[in-house]
Amino acid sequence: AYLELCIENTKHPPAMLGHATADRGRSRCRNPLGWISFVLTLVSALAYFVMRSFRRRHRRSSALYAEGLLASQSDSDEGDGMLVGLSSDDTVFFQQRRGNTTAFTEVRGAPCGGVWGRPIDVDATSRAIWVVCSRKYKVSGGERTEHFLFAKWGWTPENNHHWWHMMRGGDVMQLDADDDAMWGVDGTGSILWRPAGNVGKYSRWLRVDGPPHTPIKLLAADNDDQGTWLWCVDYASHIWLYVPSSNKSQSHVWVDVDRDGQPLWPPAASSNVVDLRADAGLVWAVNSNGELLWRKLDGECCNTPGTRWAVPCWCHDLDSPRLVAISDSGNHGLGFSFPTLHHREGSAWSASANRKIHLISNRDDGHNAQSPTEESQYFANGCARSVDHCSVLQDSVHDMRREWHKVTKKEWMSWDWSQLKQEYGACTSNSIVCQQKLKHYGAFRDLFMQHLFCCSRSQLTADDEGCSSAVCRAYDMTCPGSRLLTSDLDCTVYHSHDPGALMLKMSGLTHQLLMPWAQTGADLGSLFDVSLYGTWTWIPDAIFRRFDWPARSKALFERVPSDDTHDVWVFRRKCTLTAKQAIIEKVKNILNHGAHQGDKLSDKEKELKAAAAVKRFVGNLAEGLYGDGSRTSDWDNIFQDFRAISSVQREGYLTYAATLEIVGRQQSGLPATFGEDFPCMRQVSFLEQLAFIAEHLQHEVPETITESSFHTDILDMILHSGKYFDRILEVGGPGYDEGHGQWRADLFGTRDGSVLSHVLARVHLENYNFVSSQLMQPQGPAMIDEATVRIRSCMDIAMWGNAARHLDALRRDQGDLTRPMVEALFACFVSPNSSREGLISVKESMRRSLEEWVNAMPPLDEPSSESQWLRACLGLAFAVLIGGVVWGRRQARKQQQAVRQR
Repeated sequence: AYLELCIENTKHPPAMLGHATADRGRSRCRNPLGWISFVLTLVSALAYFVMRSFRRRHRRSSALYAEGLLASQSDSDEGDGMLVGLSSDDTVFFQQRRGNTTAFTEVRGAPCGGVWGRPIDVDATSRAIWVVCSRKYKVSGGERTEHFLFAKWGWTPENNHHWWHMMRGGDVMQLDADDDAMWGVDGTGSILWRPAGNVGKYSRWLRVDGPPHTPIKLLAADNDDQGTWLWCVDYASHIWLYVPSSNKSQSHVWVDVDRDGQPLWPPAASSNVVDLRADAGLVWAVNSNGELLWRKLDGECCNTPGTRWAVPCWCHDLDSPRLVAISDSGNHGLGFSFPTLHHREGSAWSASANRKIHLISNRDDGHNAQSPTEESQYFANGCARSVDHCSVLQDSVHDMRREWHKVTKKEWMSWDWSQLKQEYGACTSNSIVCQQKLKHYGAFRDLFMQHLFCCSRSQLTADDEGCSSAVCRAYDMTCPGSRLLTSDLDCTVYHSHDPGALMLKMSGLTHQLLMPWAQTGADLGSLFDVSLYGTWTWIPDAIFRRFDWPARSKALFERVPSDDTHDVWVFRRKCTLTAKQAIIEKVKNILNHGAHQGDKLSDKEKELKAAAAVKRFVGNLAEGLYGDGSRTSDWDNIFQDFRAISSVQREGYLTYAATLEIVGRQQSGLPATFGEDFPCMRQVSFLEQLAFIAEHLQHEVPETITESSFHTDILDMILHSGKYFDRILEVGGPGYDEGHGQWRADLFGTRDGSVLSHVLARVHLENYNFVSSQLMQPQGPAMIDEATVRIRSCMDIAMWGNAARHLDALRRDQGDLTRPMVEALFACFVSPNSSREGLISVKESMRRSLEEWVNAMPPLDEPSSESQWLRACLGLAFAVLIGGVVWGRRQARKQQQAVRQR
């Protein structure tokens, strides 16, 4: 480009530059030394940075643990190490290695909330900081320990916010992150896995099969082009290696020998492995003699020149001091030489810390872009032709009661899922005793629902014993979602024409079989906390292909591919303005009247109305009456009929957008995207959570609640609505599954701020533009005003929302665990003026606060500056086009008149 410009200027000097400028340009181009020097300088600089990057990538380093201190070093793309450490006083710190900077800065917020124990392990990725908290409690059999996992999402050194998010499930005791995932070892020695990228916040721990019948105590994970390699140490200090399935040279997934058949750790070795880490193509170990050893990640022997083997195939770092543990290596060697953190360059060590650090970790680059899609349980696959499912269904009730009597010598008397949850929450014995009833009844629920589906289908298609017709094969049901001990069961019923018939049949059979035993009602909701839905979050491809719908109806759907070939189909359009208006009206109706349309009907009326609405909705799809989605009115009709069903279903979301987002993406990991409907989905989903919070506020908070009775009167609402508070907290990572690029920093570190942050700013701050600087920067006591306190309290209760689902911990609470949530909820929703002056009641103040949130929702129809310019340009172009056409026609008429005159 430089040469072409010079040649062009030499041949045709630009006249507007003047003679002197043109002469200088021609003289530089006639002398080639200028551009030759420029090109050589550019090539040299490029070669220097390439070689520098290559050397840094392959440079070995170590980290050491001495006198109870653990260290590791980051491996970031820029070469600036990011360290996250845990001090001996349970505080999390971070350190950016830029130049000679060695100071550690405190990460804001208590990592365990002050009440969920002490942090015992820390790890970090580019998406989040993870902390394992350990809490001890006493039972009749002695002292027990439980673990909780917390993560700080959306965190950067510039956005050092103080909110820690309690994650879902898993008694994880040790953490290790590789490029794609977070790995953990739980209290039973099992291996757990969850994604560490964009969907990590909404993921759940998935169990990975470890070595057969071998509990694990240590785990190290890293990946290369072949996949993920897991190195584990069992309680006998025996090393196991998980070989990726893509490696065809190994005949077994888990091996304890290398490719030559030699043990990965010889039994005759004079030492045992006490710690293990993997990074940069190597696996690092520390033995009981304090020696630092390493070998290749794939199990090959170490062959580094100039080193010797301390253990066969393991090289020994002779320069390292005596160690008791090792952590991930990186571009620089970092380790502890008590009592300070030391940094190693080559073989020299120097102090590089300003405080005592108990444990430290690097920020691995967790970058998985998609979440794992769990295979849904298709109930139709469990309907064996050789089984009389109706007879088995009847026998299952007697078998459940007989098995309970055999174990406890007592009759089974509990037929209400809510009552069982309350008993579990109030139980003061150990977990095994407290969980016994729920586990027994939960197993019966799973078995009962399977045979209930099969029996109902067979009765609806009695003339098709082999279920070979298209009508019979179109019936199916899935129950995705959480599988916690106390979780409800949300099941989607599928059929190409009338899923409502199956819903009514299942409900009728349940009432017929269990009415003699049930005390409060023989419906699926009371008995099992089961909800049957005839509206879909998605349709699995295996079911979608069975539907004999016309092409125009199938054109309304788009296919969502999945890595495990279990593709699903979702509506092409997910959200409209009418959906937002409908859910706003629902929330306000609940706040003003205490109920919405579905609450005014009896359970039987709801069932009949839902079945009729489902038949109309699916029937229109079967007949092709909704069109192909080319017009906005097509989607308005679809979602209007969808909401007609949802409004009378039990505990269902009103809109399709919120159903797909919460049930599909967050709970089941469905990799669907919303595209242009993304802003609409965020707001609609936020409003849907407010609707559930408003319902719990109206039904579970007494009108007589006061400031003095707030702690006791508000607990039911907190425990039942916690998950909805959790879902309104958006701490988005880059892209958030929508394919956007790097999001520009704004309020709370997201692209344009979460919906919650925008709402809180509109409600509590007069100058909305200054909210970012007010909330993100450290402030002195004099700068913290009432608005800041209320905003932070609202963010706190949203962060803590998921904690309310951990009933196993809360059932032993003496007030310490729930007190932070109660205080945050009061400060968020109860206006100080109303509580001080007694102008309105506490509950009325909470209702008004929720209504202010609804009214503060930003409009969806505000075009951005880019879209305004685009519309202006299109309008101008259209005007020019019309003007040109009119002018041309006038000219043509004039010519015709001239011809006629001649």
